Parts: sequence; structure tokens; C-alpha cells
Amino acid sequence: MPVGRGGVAAVLGVSALGAAAAAFLAAGSSDARRAAAISASGRALAAAQAAVASSARDLAVEAVSAAAVPQFRAALQNKVDTFTLDDLFQTEDWWAPHRARAFVLMGPDGVVMSRNVRSDAPAAAELATRAAGHDSMPLARVGEQTYLVAAGPVRLADPPGRVVVLGLPVDGPLVESWAASAHAGVLVTDGHGFERAGGAPRPSSPADLVGREADPVVVDPGGVWAAASAELGQGLRLWAVSPLAPNAGRAALLPLWGLAAALALVAFYLGLSRRRAPAAAATAGTSVPSTAPTPALMAGSSIASAVPPLARRLSVNLPTTIASGDAQVFGRYTVLGRLGSGGMCDIYTAALTGPEGFQRTFVLKRLKPELALNRAAVDQFIDEAKLGSTLVHSNIVPVFDFGRVGDGFFIAQEYIVGRNIAQLCERHQERLSEPLDVATVFYIAYETLQALGYAHDKTNDAGEPMHIVHRDISPGNVVVSRVGEVKLIDFGIVKSADSSRVSHTDLGNVKGNAAFMSPEQARGLAVDRRSDLFSLGLVMYRALAGEPFYLGGTTAEVFYGAATGPTAEHFERIDRLPAVAARILKQALMPDPADRYATAEDFASDLQPHVSPGAKARVATLLNALFGAELKSGGGIGGTGTLKRDAS
Repeated sequence: MPVGRGGVAAVLGVSALGAAAAAFLAAGSSDARRAAAISASGRALAAAQAAVASSARDLAVEAVSAAAVPQFRAALQNKVDTFTLDDLFQTEDWWAPHRARAFVLMGPDGVVMSRNVRSDAPAAAELATRAAGHDSMPLARVGEQTYLVAAGPVRLADPPGRVVVLGLPVDGPLVESWAASAHAGVLVTDGHGFERAGGAPRPSSPADLVGREADPVVVDPGGVWAAASAELGQGLRLWAVSPLAPNAGRAALLPLWGLAAALALVAFYLGLSRRRAPAAAATAGTSVPSTAPTPALMAGSSIASAVPPLARRLSVNLPTTIASGDAQVFGRYTVLGRLGSGGMCDIYTAALTGPEGFQRTFVLKRLKPELALNRAAVDQFIDEAKLGSTLVHSNIVPVFDFGRVGDGFFIAQEYIVGRNIAQLCERHQERLSEPLDVATVFYIAYETLQALGYAHDKTNDAGEPMHIVHRDISPGNVVVSRVGEVKLIDFGIVKSADSSRVSHTDLGNVKGNAAFMSPEQARGLAVDRRSDLFSLGLVMYRALAGEPFYLGGTTAEVFYGAATGPTAEHFERIDRLPAVAARILKQALMPDPADRYATAEDFASDLQPHVSPGAKARVATLLNALFGAELKSGGGIGGTGTLKRDAS
């Protein structure tokens, strides 16, 4: 949409006014004061048209900006459904500047979705048609509401051909802004009455202007004002009303009667027309091709009745069968699907049902059948269940149930609709070609430290410290939910004063991820809470740098690097990160535990000044933009293996 159309209209309006002024004077008026009135109204009209053109330019810039919002583009690229996209538009800060605008998303085949537009396809298509047209001023009329419109292309190869259309209602506040800019009264008429009015002076009644659109200048009979007009588009006309000097042609003009009462009448008329607008908005003024497509989702009043509340939208529609055939029942649980397998456990999603249609989804970890007779394995599994049941914290995935069915032991844990940090980093790099930003990583780390601080300080029933160390802090064990919550999972290889853990040799179970081990853990030395903090530092580095801290072609090489610990070359790589991140990570990743952060609280206090209040919402926005369609389709923590396989 060319942003200079308003300027062209202004030139044409002033030219027409000049020609009209010549005709007026040629008709026999030689009154210099009337010439001054014509000149004043002409200047006011030019200023009003410039104000309209400025609004059009601003909206055009906004449309281009809206089409380029990274989170919006990522959501389209990931082909999120229109329901999820509408939810993002309603709640996320990145769309706040455009939230009040009428919005239409167009594709090659027509309307994809719309917001804040009367809920039918023709209304949305009208905005898009006018934004893409070549009117002297880009206006769209939907019923009795008129919009200033602009379009911005979404530059994506897949999906192609997407265009954002924004609509700005031509309402009282907008016309008032035009009047303030023009320093004159401004009115918009449709040939029948005032559409909108703003500023001063104004005519005493609609009849003073309406029907006189062909007149070059309309002079108030009372000598108070002179008005000039120009075509605005869509059957509308823009009027600028300029005050006259006290002595400007008073002898030749009729007296002024009842101005105050007339202005009150105008105000009443405008209020009445606003109240009538919703009822009369069905068909008036629209011009839409009969083949206009039906949008996949129309925003507006219909959404409230068609879409459940947010809490219900985030729930999972539980199937009663799994892909392989009939549902498998394990005790009280109906198995829905398999998530993965680790050294000790097979992992499933499962539903727990109850009276009156009650259903809830859990993650079911089942001890492998071949380990059911291994007393050490069973003891470790029981230890995990007992410890997990005592860890009650908003940043830890809780254990809800533990049981035995035949020879099989199981743990039931919370089901999280989200993705782990490994998946988040991978998808972010794939879609946006860059690592995660500092603000996102700091928020995730800060929330993880809340979980670690709670676990590290946990005491038993006698008040004695349990000295819990997670020992497997890695990107696969930190999960971000769809609403931006951060959860720490998998306490399967935890070290605790109250829990005896068996060795790798006994179970064939790798205790931790070599790429994220502290030097003391990789060397087989005693570990404490500072080992977990070191591992979290490695997770942060991986997310910020987009590469592992310990580079190696084989597991043995990575394990050797972990046992050796950070070198001067490692610290040089850390220094390439943003300064605040480099400073914090260098302390977290010191080879000697005594030189690191002593506690999770110390670590978190260094991050806290850089974690903004809106961080949770922004991370939720990012996750939904990258994975929205998968999450909406029931993809929870197991959708693509988000629940890290046990101790792998």
C-alpha cells in the first residue's frame, strides 16, 4: 500500500478548492474577507488531509512491523493452528502493540483467520481487499464501521504468500487526533449525516454540510466558520472547518441561532449512531466477491462461545485405545502410548479414570521386567519413588503414585505439556538459526535453581539434612511447560544421605550425562550440591553458545574432557558470550568446587537482576511459537520424547 496516497489526495483537494475559490469569486463576490475564509478553510483541509495521510503511513509501518514479529513468524513457520495463534495474540506481550487493531491474515487461497472484525468471511475479506487495492485512501467499510487499512507481507518461504492486514477504526478518538493536528474542526460524512466529528469549530447541524459536498466552500450563515471538503473514499468525505475572524463578512451573513443547542444535538446524534452501529452492521457498505473463502477461525464474539476456557484448552483429550490396538491396563491405569526406554525403565503415558467421566493423564515409569528380580534394582526404584514423593515444589515434577502389578513395579508422575531444553535449543537453532537469548536462558536457569535449592536443603522427618544431589542436571532433564513453567525431572540417580544407590556395574545404568558432569563426578569423587550447580552452568553454556562445552567425537573423549575439567581454551570460549553471561558462567564453571557458587541461592541471586517479570510469558510464547501445533495435538512431555529416558 503506497503511503503517499493521502498526500496525493491533499494536493487534489487543495487544487479543487483553488478552482472552486476562483469560481466563487468569479460569480460576483469581491469580498476580501470571504476570500480569507476560503483560504483559511483550504489550509485547514490540507492540514486535515495531511493528518489522515500520516495515520495511513503509521499504520502501514505497523503492518510491516507486525508481519515481521519473530514469534509470529516462528508460529506460522511451525504451522500452529489458528486457535493457538489467536490465543497467542490475546495473551502475549509481543503482540500487544497490535492487539486492538482489526486483523486479517491472508493466504494465497483467501482469509486464514481474523480478529476484531465482524465474525464473517466477507467482513474480513473486505478489509484485505481494500488494503490491497488502489483507492485514493486505503479505507474499508464493514457495515457502519469504517477502517483505515494497511497490509504487510510475511516473508516466509513456507508457508508462502501470507499477508498481514491491520485495520484502524475511523472513530471519535482518531478523528479528534486529526482535528488536533489540523488545529481545526474535522468531520467525516457519508452524504446522510456525520460519521465522526472532532475538534472545533463545528457546524450547528448536519444539514449545514451534508448534501453540500459539491460546494467549493460552505460558509456558516452566522459568520463563525467556513468549511471545505475532499473525497476520503468508500463514499465518505473529509471536512475541515476553520474559524472566521469576528468581522469576516458578518454584514453579508445571517445571524447565528442556537449554536449551543445545535452542538448538543450533534453530540446526541453521534451517540445514537454508535448505539445503532452493532445492530445495523449486517450488510451495509460491503463489497465482497461471492467466492470469498470461509476462514479457518474467525476471532471476535463467536470465539467466546465456540472455544472453552484456557484451563480446558490446555487439557488433554484422552483416547481409550493406543495405536497398536486395544488399550493396555496396568493396575488402575490405562496405557495410552509409549514414550521411550532407559537403562531401568520403560516409560508410557497412561490415564487414570474415575466416576462421572473423571480422567487424568500421568507419565508411567515401569521397572523393566528383566530387573524385577534384581533386588538392588528394585531397591533403587523404590528409593526413587519414596524420595520423589517427598519433593513437593512447583519446579519439580512430583511423584503421585507407586505400586506393583504382578512382578512389575511402577511410578506415576505428573504429565507436562511442554518440551525439554535440548529440544527447545534444537528447534530454535533449526527455525531461527541462532542459539537461545540470554534473557530466556537466565529465566530457565533461575527457575531450575529454585528446584535445586529446595532439594539441596531438604531435611528428613527428624529435621536432619538429606544432602540430596541430583547428579543428572542436563538439557534433557529440564522441561519448560506450554505456559512457561520450568520443571526439573528424573531424580533416578540422585545421591542422598537417606538412600543407598547401586552402582553402574550392578544395573548397566549410566549415572549421569558425561557431557554435563562436574570434574569431580566424572572422576568418581565425592559430590555435593556444587556439582549440580556446575552441571547447570554447562546447560546454560550449551543453550547460549549453541554447542557442547566438551567437544569430542566419541563418548570416551567427552568423558575425558569432563574429568579433566575446564581449560584456558574453555574459558576463552565463555568470554565470547555476552558479558553478563560470561561473568556468571566463569564462576559457575570453576574447576575447584571451592571457587564456585556455594549454594543455589547464591547462583540465583546473581541471575535474578537479569530476569524480568514478563520472562515466563515470553518463554511460553517462544515455546508455543516453536512447538504450538505439536503441543495442541496432545504432544506433552512425551510428544517427541521430552521426558528424558531414565538416566540416559
